Amino acid sequence: LNKEPFSKWHMTFLRNINAMDISLSLQNTINYKITGGLINLRVFLTEDAYPEPLLKLYHRYLNGYATPPFWSLGFHQSRYGYKDVNQMTNVVNGYNQNGLPLDTLWSDIDYMVDYEDFTIDEDRFNPETVNGLIANNSLHYVPIIDYGIGKKPGSIAYDMGLQMNVFIKNYKGEPLLGKVWPGLSHFPDFLHPNATEYWSNMFVLLAGKLNFDGIWLDMNEISNFCDGECPPEEVNKIVIGQPDSMKENAPKEKEKETTPKRLLMEQGPRRLLGTKDEDLPYHIGNGKLDDHLVQLNATHAGGLEDFNAHHLNTFYENAITYGILQQTLNMSDFFILTRANMPGIGRFAAHWGGDNYADWGFYRRSLSQIFNYQIFGIPMMGVDICGFAGNTTEGLCARWMQLGSLYPFSRNHNAIDSIDQEPFALGPTVLETSRKALQLRYSLLKFYYSIFVLNNGTGSVFRPLIFNYPDDQTILDDGHVERLFMIGNSLLVVPAQDEAGQVVVYFPQDTWYNLSDGSLVRSAKTKAGIVNMVVPLNASMPVFLRGGHIVALQNSTNVRRAKDLGNVFQLTAGLVTLNKSTAQAKGNLLLLNDYSLPNVRSRCQGAVSCQLEVTIQYIQGRGYADVVLNFAGVGPQPADPSKDELIALSRVTLLFDRSTALNFARIKRYETTFNNNTAPTSPFLVDYKIKQNLAGNSVIDLDINPLYIRRNLSVTIRFHYQSVFSLKREKLLF
Repeated sequence: LNKEPFSKWHMTFLRNINAMDISLSLQNTINYKITGGLINLRVFLTEDAYPEPLLKLYHRYLNGYATPPFWSLGFHQSRYGYKDVNQMTNVVNGYNQNGLPLDTLWSDIDYMVDYEDFTIDEDRFNPETVNGLIANNSLHYVPIIDYGIGKKPGSIAYDMGLQMNVFIKNYKGEPLLGKVWPGLSHFPDFLHPNATEYWSNMFVLLAGKLNFDGIWLDMNEISNFCDGECPPEEVNKIVIGQPDSMKENAPKEKEKETTPKRLLMEQGPRRLLGTKDEDLPYHIGNGKLDDHLVQLNATHAGGLEDFNAHHLNTFYENAITYGILQQTLNMSDFFILTRANMPGIGRFAAHWGGDNYADWGFYRRSLSQIFNYQIFGIPMMGVDICGFAGNTTEGLCARWMQLGSLYPFSRNHNAIDSIDQEPFALGPTVLETSRKALQLRYSLLKFYYSIFVLNNGTGSVFRPLIFNYPDDQTILDDGHVERLFMIGNSLLVVPAQDEAGQVVVYFPQDTWYNLSDGSLVRSAKTKAGIVNMVVPLNASMPVFLRGGHIVALQNSTNVRRAKDLGNVFQLTAGLVTLNKSTAQAKGNLLLLNDYSLPNVRSRCQGAVSCQLEVTIQYIQGRGYADVVLNFAGVGPQPADPSKDELIALSRVTLLFDRSTALNFARIKRYETTFNNNTAPTSPFLVDYKIKQNLAGNSVIDLDINPLYIRRNLSVTIRFHYQSVFSLKREKLLF
């Protein structure tokens, strides 16, 4: 993605599945070095000054990305090292007892028998007990499936794989022998015609015992503890991931930010047979292509070498898994998380950043990781909050819970030999900071999700500032692009950069309101500039609403699951002045009560649209002021609008970029009319509060009886007042 000198953008995409290096030069040129395959270079162009239309164009070329299920935007808890269902129960109880929201519990390889895929250690993870834990707590559950199938005669996965001939072969035509968590292993060939049936049989076996809502596909690069293939006489020399191995091989201090691995394995022997990596005319990254992977000449169905099909295997693993969950298991609201990925895989799965380390370097770099995947077409992305490897600290984890609470995919996950790092495990500061941060996430959850829904498989969600302010070169020159982020077009979020939390915040030229108290931070009349502030602990991150935009919030005080949010909304409108008498803001709502994925697809992304464009205006007249709420249907309308789902409005908060006449007036009465000029059958406006913020701008809170919103509804609230100032003074205001 490149910004051109004349304020336009273009994107280049080399569609090639072989290994490659891409380098940027100081002369603003891109060099591609590829090891083979076709050269299919695509260039995407638009006339738009913003990159978003370009991303949408590219994502459409990739066939779009999957809209995630609503529950997956809730908070997730995982751990490599939950040794049994009792420990999982204690974790769930910790969330419940401390008033922390949680939607999904995950299982790493601990639940398996000797780390073998599609097995369950029923002594430690009794399926009925696990299923009961999830159901009784209204949670969702996602177990892991690793790529390697243990070479264990008598194991169903192993025996059936041999019988169906679905394993990747070595140069001799025998199942390639690698080594991963279960020990000696073979690897499924997802290009094989029997792969779908084999993988489907395995998932049917697992689903017969465990009630899961999604699948975590890990180690699917294809990761291998050997290099290429493990010679049988050498396999016992390779460390296979005992719990102490991470401690023994933990990176030195200077290496932490550059060489994290899940468990740093002892260097395995180089493969002894077959085509050697050293024979290649060019070495990608000056390294070995089969380093902890499979042989370059390992063969897939039809004799295709892994050298030319490496990424395809990952793609088809995700595609086949998606089809099995949807069609074989008849799941409609499921979620897939993958570690390995390639262009187009977002159509099936979300992604996380792999095994990071519990340090500030990985904390800070998480933003650029997520930004990149917005471009790549996998916007449902996050990293392991508080760090996977190593021991986190109270200060780091508190800040990471703040930041991670607004990742698109938000999950706390760490390693087997690290300290406990659940939000309630590290002391009162982490607990209270997590509580406030997650309350903010859940209050914004349906607003956040609406961006995914309205994107309908194309475009970004979690953005760098430059996406919304492409002509502001200071964002790039001074590094603000990697320190701040925006959720959609509307919200600017300021994370801490260190434990102290002192930050330098760059506000582009625009109107900005503090979302928490409505205060005006910057006016559009003020040039872009810096504001110094402190990101507090025991609180969520500072969030700022862009002028001209509306955000839909919900009360999340006692919410523990995403489904508890209900259908009542509060609209906060950051008004901008259009002229001497009018201020306005716009936003969107989804006309949805049921947020399950099948309903989203049929009601919002199919033949009809669930989108409402919300416009709120404040119009100042002589002796009166009107607040106008307009809800316009967008896109294809249903044949029978009376069958629309119901959503309700309980509060409207108006943020002004200056004072209003109502601040200096005595309100005599008010009246409410709908667009058919009829008054409501019951009192509409319950209470109103008009105040002047310490920043000098007005804030008006309108508490109303729950108003059930329908398409093309318009409501006008007229305040009649008597000014305590002269008419001349009044004209200077709205």
